[in-house]
Amino acid sequence: MPASNWAEADSVRESSDDISETADSLKALDFKDRTALGGDLRFILTIPKLCDVKFVVGRRKFPMYGVKAILASRSSTEVERADMANISDKKLTKKDDRNSSAPLVLEIPDFEPSIFRHVLTFTHTGDINVSFDDVIGVMNAADVYGLDGLRSACLDFARQFVTQDAVLSLLASTEPYRCYKWTKLITLEILKFICDKAQDVLRHADFQKLSLQSAILVLSKPELRATEEVKWNAVLRWSVYNGGDMSNKELCDVLLKLSSGINFCDISLRVLKKEVRPLEFLPDDVINKAIYHQRSPRLIIGQDKAPATSQKRRHRRSPTHSKEVVMTANFFHMQPLASSTFDSSRDFSDSVECVDSL
Repeated sequence: MPASNWAEADSVRESSDDISETADSLKALDFKDRTALGGDLRFILTIPKLCDVKFVVGRRKFPMYGVKAILASRSSTEVERADMANISDKKLTKKDDRNSSAPLVLEIPDFEPSIFRHVLTFTHTGDINVSFDDVIGVMNAADVYGLDGLRSACLDFARQFVTQDAVLSLLASTEPYRCYKWTKLITLEILKFICDKAQDVLRHADFQKLSLQSAILVLSKPELRATEEVKWNAVLRWSVYNGGDMSNKELCDVLLKLSSGINFCDISLRVLKKEVRPLEFLPDDVINKAIYHQRSPRLIIGQDKAPATSQKRRHRRSPTHSKEVVMTANFFHMQPLASSTFDSSRDFSDSVECVDSL
């Protein structure tokens, strides 16, 4: 048979196969109702008699229920795949060994019911709807129970809120879970963003809603790209918002902790006198050094030295008159003083008060 006839026969055979497959498909109905299945599984979770696993969740021992077969097939961890009656490291016990129909009891102390319910529902139905407030908790619970896809989805969702308006609220939501590795990862990303945008983030109203621990975590970062006065204003707003129920001593201790990363020498003299010094939380030597630096920034210890010409002029002595160095509002100059008007035993703070009275 010629080659052309063979090709013609093959094409006829293929077309006949397609026609038969089409005819077979027309005889079959392909219908999927996953929504109804998910609803049925959710309904099962609400009926303890239909479940063979009982979870005791959180500090208040809130009861939740699940199906062992679904849990064992859905989780990728060895704990969920093994026979749940033999798991001791998860504190799994039988409620009554004599009654085979009694549910197995599993304690979940590390997560609150609102978090674990999301994980349990996702494990049984494959669907989840997580709010911003719960996403960090669900991410860590998914990691613990081997739900890698859910963990990745939660991490991607949380990263969407690393923005100027939402980053502080996201940081606050990480606080209960900072011992988990994935929380540490997202916290590092949050702090890096805050440090880069600190000049604007520290002015946001959400900063004063942070806990003391989170506020200290932010303000103690040396990489903060913000002026010292912006940092101080953030400390002041946080203290006003949260310090209503604190005693004076407690408030002073809190202010000292919050301002540990602030260099007060770079704050203006007006702010130092009107806002910082009246609160009386800083040691005298720190506030006096900051005021001293603002009045004579080149002559403060640890700063750049004054020009050589001015140093020579300052150390010049008259052969006939003894002279003392007197601090003024803007600079040092030489002025003769009687020995009875100067007491070298007076400390630095007294000297500043003398200058204020001049």
